[in-house]
Amino acid sequence: MPFATQKSFVATFIICVAALIAIAAMSTTASTREPVRAQLQVRSTQPCSIGCEWGPTVAASLQQKQDVRDAVFAAIVEQQRLAAEQAAAEEEAAAEAAKRASRSSSTRSTTSSTMSSTMSSTEGGTACAIPAYICDRESGGDLTVYNHQGSGASGKYQFMPRTWNGYGGYANAADAPEAVQDAKATELWAGGAGCGHWSAC
Repeated sequence: MPFATQKSFVATFIICVAALIAIAAMSTTASTREPVRAQLQVRSTQPCSIGCEWGPTVAASLQQKQDVRDAVFAAIVEQQRLAAEQAAAEEEAAAEAAKRASRSSSTRSTTSSTMSSTMSSTEGGTACAIPAYICDRESGGDLTVYNHQGSGASGKYQFMPRTWNGYGGYANAADAPEAVQDAKATELWAGGAGCGHWSAC
């Protein structure tokens, strides 16, 4: 047999053997797939075992974690709200305290000014129990001055006879000591309500 013919025969033989091996492999794979498919089908028809609970369990766990996160977030928001309300209340209380302090300071200043004016010296060199300008206008601070022009007013505050009305046991204000005249003037002044008793007001 020529060499070329032998070579062709060997190549053909090898191809046939390879084809047979491929056919056998395909047959084996097909025969193997069928039992596996059948096994899977059997398993799908069996009742659910412990492994089947994996999905719902994980979902419940994730939901529980989400609930915890939501609760924590809500607690943080509530804490921030309470802190903001407390800060606002403290700020409002501080503002109110500042207003009260300002009013108190203003009152003390007014009272001090009034007292200073009340106790300031008159032209006659005596202190006045009421605003000094009244003493200055009425008598110039003279304790014994007497109005002889018909009104009968007398004393440092020029009390009318009916107003003095024998106060402290003295018929006229000009006859009374300064302390008695001051006491009567303070009584009539009544914190400013009796300013109308003097024409100088």
